[in-house]
Amino acid sequence: MSVLGYPRLHFQGNCAINAATGNNDDVRISIDPVHVALEPFIAAMSDRAAMRWMMEGVRAIQPECQEVRWYLKSGWNYFGNLNFKFVETRINTVVGWDGVASAADPIVGQEVAILGSPFKDGKIRATAHVCDVDPTGSWLTQLFLGHLSVGGDHLGISATHDARAFARWVGWRNAVRYPGEQNFGGGGATWQFALPRECLDFRGSHRSPALDALHRAAVHARGIVVQFSLLFPQPVISDVELIALFQAGDYVSNPVRCLVVGTIGVWNEDELATAPDGRLLLPPIKYTGPATARVQPDRPVVSLNLACTFFEDGYEYPPKKADYGPVWLGYIPEGGGDPIRISEPIDYRYPAYKATAGILDVTYDPRVVTREQLDRGSLVLLSLIGAPGDQPVPLLVEVPEGLVVDTDDRGLYLDVDDRDHVHILVRQRGGPPDHDVPIWIWEYQNYLVPAGPLERAGGIPKLVDQGSGLDPRVSFPAVVNFPKGRTDPLPVPIKALRPGAVALALTLDGRPLPAGYPWDTAAYAGARVMPDDDFSKVPPHRRTSWKFMYKHVWRYYRIVFPAMSRIIPMDSRKDMEAAAREIVARTDPKAWHSTHYMPPSRDLSRGKRKLIMEWADHVDPQGEEEQAEEE
Repeated sequence: MSVLGYPRLHFQGNCAINAATGNNDDVRISIDPVHVALEPFIAAMSDRAAMRWMMEGVRAIQPECQEVRWYLKSGWNYFGNLNFKFVETRINTVVGWDGVASAADPIVGQEVAILGSPFKDGKIRATAHVCDVDPTGSWLTQLFLGHLSVGGDHLGISATHDARAFARWVGWRNAVRYPGEQNFGGGGATWQFALPRECLDFRGSHRSPALDALHRAAVHARGIVVQFSLLFPQPVISDVELIALFQAGDYVSNPVRCLVVGTIGVWNEDELATAPDGRLLLPPIKYTGPATARVQPDRPVVSLNLACTFFEDGYEYPPKKADYGPVWLGYIPEGGGDPIRISEPIDYRYPAYKATAGILDVTYDPRVVTREQLDRGSLVLLSLIGAPGDQPVPLLVEVPEGLVVDTDDRGLYLDVDDRDHVHILVRQRGGPPDHDVPIWIWEYQNYLVPAGPLERAGGIPKLVDQGSGLDPRVSFPAVVNFPKGRTDPLPVPIKALRPGAVALALTLDGRPLPAGYPWDTAAYAGARVMPDDDFSKVPPHRRTSWKFMYKHVWRYYRIVFPAMSRIIPMDSRKDMEAAAREIVARTDPKAWHSTHYMPPSRDLSRGKRKLIMEWADHVDPQGEEEQAEEE
């Protein structure tokens, strides 16, 4: 059922994302993301000079409005700590088994929070963390969390479980180009994660009909799913202001603030945890974003997920949606033909969007179309945009044959020669496919483009083929067959060949993605192969020395993620050695899914972790005495 089923809870509020941008590529390229190393020209600088370079301003062109602005070389949040948290986010509407939306249930008004993993004492004081599988580009962003909280001790839900979400449907979602300095002010994304029923604690369900309905549904399903969309992201401080603050010695962080709308629904057995479920509709012309739909089995209703469908118009608060004129739900019969309008105009305006987080239940006329016809035909949204007359034309159209391919594996981490699997699920009009479905797999890498005169740096997704000049980073079968009637994901083997991040596009037509295809609606897996760091040929007394450790491990994080030094000064031998055992514990692969794992950027190779363990043994008091005796 996911967020398109019943019952469900909707929430809205704000979100603060304290991303760290020192390793990004949107202004200047400061790192080698493949080998997790500083660019040579920065590595040759002193620490002070390198950090001063990161905090310098540079004039460059804003790619959306094509105006020249001042930017920080390190991006808009050099001192970010990767924290992610909801702010004043509360349940605002509930929808029960009957499909009726209400703001009168006792759960309405209760706070919704996404938090980090609990500490050893059981207390939860940490926030969720956001980081990129590939620090360059915007296609592989992920969120790590350890706890969901809705309401309080006497009414609500709590769930302690390490989970991940991935940014989906990432793209421009404003009808007006952003006039400010950043190039993402009109952007948006949808995220989703699932929590198994075993970790759910419902409190006071007897006091809330909506909470009771969700409780009863969740315990007979896999659990619950949480989907939310972010819009209007905007850094708190402008780059010009930040440059002045840094010059004055005020090294502040600069989180993005954005609006959030979301939904808590039921997670069923045959649904992915991190991808929006339902029949997929895509725009034939880039007037809108995607949508998903579910034809309800027991009533003449089609539930639509319009979380990222209709663009905003401008940047005022409260927001308003662009004017698409009347928009209707329709369908194209199984044998083809003109689309048939089957509903009254739907309400896509912002107040309706905020009330139910873009999830809209649309009643259709069963005298015009039966459920069986909808199950065999193709769903469309119709509008007069681009229509030659008064006959509406498709604004969004269901994908061919209703076939959708996707995966939860947007963030696999591998070492060279490791083997793993990408798990691929195919659905046809919301259910298992009625025939075998071949899936073609294509490797893409983010090809970095350095900044030229007044141009900002960036990356371009590039297909790895014979003419690309790029070496494959993973091996995998070029095509796999998803069997007819299968309901669970198909494991597809991959092997890590060489370091670097990849996106593995999944297509159903035997061809790679066309040039310029929008990645926000593409289906793809994500993986990162870590550097094959090997220090075994360095003499033990040298590789465990403070000088060697600082140069090869700590210095990178101090310069690229200076917020980490606010926890432990990474250039202080005394402080780092005092924290050696804690560092070993926090870098343990067993803690990798926890929000306490270090580094939070999750780019520590197996070779460097082995070096950290050896160094920690070396700095133990007993080890220090042994070293002194040897010397």
